[in-house]
Amino acid sequence: EGSFMHSGVIEHICINSDGPLCYCGNRGCLETYCSANSLSEIAGMSIKEFFEKLRENKEEKSKMMAIFNFFGSIFGYVLWPIFYVVQNYGIAIIIFAILAKIVLFPFSIKQQKAMANNARLQKKQKEIQEKYKNNKVKANEEMQKLYQKEGVNPSSGCLTSIVPMLVMLGIFYSISSPLTNTLHLNADLVNSTVTYAQHIPGMPLHSGVNTYYQQIEVLNNFGAVINTDFVHNCFTQAEISHIEMLANGFDLFPGSGISMLQVPSTYGFFGSFYTIIPVLCFVSS
Repeated sequence: EGSFMHSGVIEHICINSDGPLCYCGNRGCLETYCSANSLSEIAGMSIKEFFEKLRENKEEKSKMMAIFNFFGSIFGYVLWPIFYVVQNYGIAIIIFAILAKIVLFPFSIKQQKAMANNARLQKKQKEIQEKYKNNKVKANEEMQKLYQKEGVNPSSGCLTSIVPMLVMLGIFYSISSPLTNTLHLNADLVNSTVTYAQHIPGMPLHSGVNTYYQQIEVLNNFGAVINTDFVHNCFTQAEISHIEMLANGFDLFPGSGISMLQVPSTYGFFGSFYTIIPVLCFVSS
Protein backbone atom coordinates (compact mmCIF):
# COMPACT_ATOMS: atom_id res chain seq x y z
CA GLU A 1 0.00 0.00 0.00
CA GLY A 2 2.95 2.30 0.51
CA SER A 3 3.45 2.86 -3.22
CA PHE A 4 -0.07 4.32 -3.39
CA MET A 5 0.53 6.40 -0.26
CA HIS A 6 -2.41 4.76 1.50
CA SER A 7 -0.21 4.33 4.52
CA GLY A 8 3.16 5.45 5.69
CA VAL A 9 5.48 5.86 8.62
CA ILE A 10 6.99 8.98 10.13
CA GLU A 11 10.75 8.51 9.97
CA HIS A 12 13.31 10.69 11.77
CA ILE A 13 16.48 10.32 9.71
CA CYS A 14 19.84 12.04 9.41
CA ILE A 15 20.68 13.19 5.87
CA ASN A 16 23.60 15.51 6.65
CA SER A 17 25.83 14.75 9.61
CA ASP A 18 27.34 18.25 9.34
CA GLY A 19 23.95 20.00 9.33
CA PRO A 20 22.25 22.03 12.10
CA LEU A 21 22.00 20.51 15.56
CA CYS A 22 18.67 18.68 16.00
CA TYR A 23 16.54 18.35 19.12
CA CYS A 24 17.37 14.61 19.15
CA GLY A 25 21.07 15.39 19.67
CA ASN A 26 22.21 14.48 16.14
CA ARG A 27 22.79 16.87 13.21
CA GLY A 28 21.09 17.42 9.85
CA CYS A 29 17.93 15.44 10.62
CA LEU A 30 14.75 15.28 8.57
CA GLU A 31 11.31 13.95 9.44
CA THR A 32 9.40 12.30 6.59
CA TYR A 33 5.97 10.76 6.16
CA CYS A 34 6.04 8.45 3.16
CA SER A 35 7.38 5.16 1.90
CA ALA A 36 10.53 4.83 -0.17
CA ASN A 37 8.53 3.46 -3.12
CA SER A 38 6.05 6.34 -3.19
CA LEU A 39 8.81 8.94 -2.83
CA SER A 40 10.77 7.46 -5.74
CA GLU A 41 7.64 7.13 -7.89
CA ILE A 42 6.40 10.71 -7.35
CA ALA A 43 9.87 12.26 -7.69
CA GLY A 44 10.54 10.28 -10.86
CA MET A 45 14.04 9.33 -9.73
CA SER A 46 15.86 7.05 -7.33
CA ILE A 47 16.07 7.81 -3.63
CA LYS A 48 19.79 8.60 -3.98
CA GLU A 49 19.18 11.05 -6.85
CA PHE A 50 16.32 12.69 -4.93
CA PHE A 51 18.42 13.46 -1.86
CA GLU A 52 21.35 14.64 -4.00
CA LYS A 53 19.07 17.19 -5.72
CA LEU A 54 17.56 18.12 -2.35
CA ARG A 55 21.04 18.93 -1.03
CA GLU A 56 21.93 20.89 -4.20
CA ASN A 57 18.80 23.05 -3.96
CA LYS A 58 19.38 23.60 -0.28
CA GLU A 59 22.96 24.69 -0.95
CA GLU A 60 21.85 27.24 -3.58
CA LYS A 61 19.19 28.61 -1.25
CA SER A 62 21.70 28.71 1.60
CA LYS A 63 24.08 30.84 -0.50
CA MET A 64 21.38 33.43 -1.17
CA MET A 65 20.26 33.42 2.46
CA ALA A 66 23.88 33.81 3.58
CA ILE A 67 24.18 36.99 1.48
CA PHE A 68 20.93 38.44 2.85
CA ASN A 69 21.79 37.49 6.42
CA PHE A 70 25.24 39.05 5.99
CA PHE A 71 23.61 42.44 5.49
CA GLY A 72 21.08 41.70 8.22
CA SER A 73 23.89 40.88 10.63
CA ILE A 74 25.69 44.14 9.85
CA PHE A 75 22.60 46.22 10.59
CA GLY A 76 21.93 44.09 13.66
CA TYR A 77 25.12 45.47 15.18
CA VAL A 78 23.55 48.93 14.91
CA LEU A 79 20.03 47.94 15.91
CA TRP A 80 20.90 46.06 19.10
CA PRO A 81 22.76 48.92 20.87
CA ILE A 82 19.85 51.25 20.07
CA PHE A 83 17.38 48.74 21.49
CA TYR A 84 19.58 48.16 24.55
CA VAL A 85 19.36 51.88 25.34
CA VAL A 86 15.64 52.51 24.64
CA GLN A 87 14.40 49.01 25.64
CA ASN A 88 11.70 49.13 22.97
CA TYR A 89 12.02 47.55 19.54
CA GLY A 90 9.47 49.88 17.92
CA ILE A 91 11.32 53.02 19.01
CA ALA A 92 14.65 51.38 18.14
CA ILE A 93 13.45 50.70 14.58
CA ILE A 94 12.23 54.30 14.22
CA ILE A 95 15.63 55.65 15.35
CA PHE A 96 17.35 53.11 13.12
CA ALA A 97 15.17 54.12 10.14
CA ILE A 98 16.02 57.81 10.70
CA LEU A 99 19.74 56.97 10.74
CA ALA A 100 19.30 54.89 7.57
CA LYS A 101 17.49 57.80 5.88
CA ILE A 102 20.35 60.14 6.80
CA VAL A 103 22.92 57.70 5.38
CA LEU A 104 20.87 57.17 2.21
CA PHE A 105 20.08 60.85 1.66
CA PRO A 106 23.10 61.52 -0.62
CA PHE A 107 22.21 58.44 -2.69
CA SER A 108 18.62 59.62 -2.94
CA ILE A 109 19.77 63.03 -4.24
CA LYS A 110 22.03 61.39 -6.83
CA GLN A 111 19.23 59.08 -7.93
CA GLN A 112 16.85 62.01 -8.40
CA LYS A 113 19.47 63.91 -10.38
CA ALA A 114 20.08 60.87 -12.59
CA MET A 115 16.34 60.53 -13.21
CA ALA A 116 16.08 64.24 -14.04
CA ASN A 117 19.01 64.00 -16.49
CA ASN A 118 17.48 60.97 -18.20
CA ALA A 119 14.15 62.75 -18.49
CA ARG A 120 15.88 65.82 -19.95
CA LEU A 121 17.63 63.71 -22.61
CA GLN A 122 14.65 61.53 -23.41
CA LYS A 123 13.58 63.58 -26.43
CA LYS A 124 17.07 63.60 -27.95
CA GLN A 125 17.43 59.87 -27.29
CA LYS A 126 14.22 59.16 -29.19
CA GLU A 127 15.43 61.29 -32.09
CA ILE A 128 18.66 59.29 -32.31
CA GLN A 129 16.80 55.99 -32.07
CA GLU A 130 14.43 57.04 -34.83
CA LYS A 131 17.22 58.39 -37.06
CA TYR A 132 19.40 55.29 -36.76
CA LYS A 133 16.70 52.66 -36.19
CA ASN A 134 18.30 50.46 -38.86
CA ASN A 135 21.84 50.86 -37.56
CA LYS A 136 22.15 49.93 -33.89
CA VAL A 137 25.93 50.36 -33.83
CA LYS A 138 25.68 53.95 -35.08
CA ALA A 139 22.80 54.63 -32.68
CA ASN A 140 24.92 53.47 -29.72
CA GLU A 141 27.83 55.65 -30.87
CA GLU A 142 25.57 58.71 -31.11
CA MET A 143 24.10 57.94 -27.69
CA GLN A 144 27.58 57.84 -26.15
CA LYS A 145 28.43 61.18 -27.81
CA LEU A 146 25.21 62.65 -26.42
CA TYR A 147 26.03 61.45 -22.89
CA GLN A 148 29.56 62.88 -23.11
CA LYS A 149 28.31 66.20 -24.46
CA GLU A 150 25.68 66.55 -21.73
CA GLY A 151 27.96 65.20 -18.99
CA VAL A 152 25.57 62.37 -18.10
CA ASN A 153 26.52 58.88 -16.93
CA PRO A 154 23.65 56.54 -17.91
CA SER A 155 24.70 53.94 -15.33
CA SER A 156 24.99 56.42 -12.45
CA GLY A 157 21.47 55.63 -11.28
CA CYS A 158 22.22 51.91 -10.93
CA LEU A 159 24.50 52.20 -7.89
CA THR A 160 22.19 54.67 -6.18
CA SER A 161 19.33 52.17 -6.67
CA ILE A 162 21.28 49.14 -5.49
CA VAL A 163 22.56 50.65 -2.23
CA PRO A 164 19.06 51.49 -0.83
CA MET A 165 17.89 48.00 -1.83
CA LEU A 166 20.76 46.40 0.10
CA VAL A 167 19.97 48.61 3.09
CA MET A 168 16.30 47.57 3.00
CA LEU A 169 17.30 43.90 2.76
CA GLY A 170 19.59 44.38 5.74
CA ILE A 171 16.84 46.02 7.76
CA PHE A 172 14.36 43.26 6.88
CA TYR A 173 16.67 40.39 7.79
CA SER A 174 17.90 42.04 10.98
CA ILE A 175 14.27 42.37 12.10
CA SER A 176 12.87 39.06 10.77
CA SER A 177 15.79 37.06 12.22
CA PRO A 178 16.35 38.84 15.55
CA LEU A 179 18.09 35.94 17.30
CA THR A 180 20.83 35.37 14.71
CA ASN A 181 21.14 38.83 13.13
CA THR A 182 20.34 41.22 15.99
CA LEU A 183 21.55 39.23 19.02
CA HIS A 184 24.10 37.31 16.90
CA LEU A 185 23.45 33.99 18.59
CA ASN A 186 24.84 30.77 17.13
CA ALA A 187 22.71 29.92 14.06
CA ASP A 188 22.84 26.14 14.64
CA LEU A 189 21.65 26.52 18.22
CA VAL A 190 18.87 28.92 17.16
CA ASN A 191 17.71 26.46 14.47
CA SER A 192 17.76 23.68 17.05
CA THR A 193 15.63 25.80 19.38
CA VAL A 194 13.13 26.41 16.55
CA THR A 195 12.99 22.64 15.88
CA TYR A 196 12.57 21.96 19.60
CA ALA A 197 9.72 24.48 19.86
CA GLN A 198 8.01 22.89 16.84
CA HIS A 199 7.59 19.68 18.85
CA ILE A 200 5.89 21.34 21.82
CA PRO A 201 2.11 20.77 21.58
CA GLY A 202 0.17 24.01 21.32
CA MET A 203 3.08 26.12 20.11
CA PRO A 204 2.31 28.17 16.96
CA LEU A 205 5.38 26.72 15.29
CA HIS A 206 3.88 23.25 15.75
CA SER A 207 1.17 23.94 13.17
CA GLY A 208 3.63 25.37 10.65
CA VAL A 209 5.00 28.89 10.42
CA ASN A 210 6.54 30.75 7.50
CA THR A 211 10.31 30.21 7.63
CA TYR A 212 10.92 33.97 7.77
CA TYR A 213 8.94 34.29 11.02
CA GLN A 214 10.15 31.26 12.98
CA GLN A 215 12.57 33.24 15.14
CA ILE A 216 9.88 35.84 15.78
CA GLU A 217 7.51 33.09 16.94
CA VAL A 218 10.20 31.72 19.25
CA LEU A 219 10.50 35.18 20.80
CA ASN A 220 6.73 35.49 20.99
CA ASN A 221 6.52 32.24 22.97
CA PHE A 222 9.88 32.30 24.72
CA GLY A 223 8.19 32.17 28.10
CA ALA A 224 7.09 28.60 27.33
CA VAL A 225 10.65 27.34 26.80
CA ILE A 226 12.83 29.67 28.89
CA ASN A 227 13.00 27.27 31.86
CA THR A 228 13.64 24.09 29.85
CA ASP A 229 16.92 22.20 30.08
CA PHE A 230 17.22 22.33 26.29
CA VAL A 231 17.35 26.15 26.19
CA HIS A 232 19.77 26.34 29.13
CA ASN A 233 22.05 23.81 27.45
CA CYS A 234 22.05 25.84 24.20
CA PHE A 235 22.55 29.35 25.54
CA THR A 236 24.40 31.04 28.38
CA GLN A 237 22.50 32.85 31.10
CA ALA A 238 23.55 36.20 29.61
CA GLU A 239 22.22 35.17 26.18
CA ILE A 240 18.95 34.00 27.71
CA SER A 241 18.62 37.34 29.51
CA HIS A 242 19.14 39.19 26.21
CA ILE A 243 16.54 37.01 24.47
CA GLU A 244 14.07 37.67 27.29
CA MET A 245 14.82 41.40 27.16
CA LEU A 246 14.22 41.45 23.42
CA ALA A 247 10.99 39.42 23.74
CA ASN A 248 9.65 41.89 26.31
CA GLY A 249 10.46 44.94 24.21
CA PHE A 250 8.27 44.35 21.19
CA ASP A 251 5.37 46.69 21.98
CA LEU A 252 5.04 49.18 19.11
CA PHE A 253 5.14 51.91 21.75
CA PRO A 254 5.49 51.47 25.53
CA GLY A 255 2.14 50.51 27.03
CA SER A 256 0.37 50.42 23.63
CA GLY A 257 -0.46 46.71 23.85
CA ILE A 258 0.29 46.42 20.12
CA SER A 259 2.89 43.68 19.80
CA MET A 260 5.28 43.80 16.85
CA LEU A 261 5.70 40.04 17.19
CA GLN A 262 2.29 39.50 15.60
CA VAL A 263 2.09 38.67 11.88
CA PRO A 264 -0.69 40.67 10.13
CA SER A 265 -1.55 37.85 7.72
CA THR A 266 -2.53 35.69 10.71
CA TYR A 267 -5.65 37.84 11.18
CA GLY A 268 -6.70 38.08 7.54
CA PHE A 269 -6.66 41.19 5.36
CA PHE A 270 -9.36 43.00 7.36
CA GLY A 271 -8.74 41.11 10.59
CA SER A 272 -7.21 43.68 12.90
CA PHE A 273 -5.29 46.88 13.44
CA TYR A 274 -2.09 45.07 12.48
CA THR A 275 -3.15 45.18 8.82
CA ILE A 276 -2.99 48.98 8.91
CA ILE A 277 0.70 49.07 9.95
CA PRO A 278 2.16 47.92 6.57
CA VAL A 279 -0.17 50.41 4.82
CA LEU A 280 1.09 53.25 7.04
CA CYS A 281 4.68 52.20 6.35
CA PHE A 282 4.04 52.30 2.60
CA VAL A 283 2.36 55.72 2.77
CA SER A 284 5.07 57.23 4.99
CA SER A 285 7.85 55.97 2.70
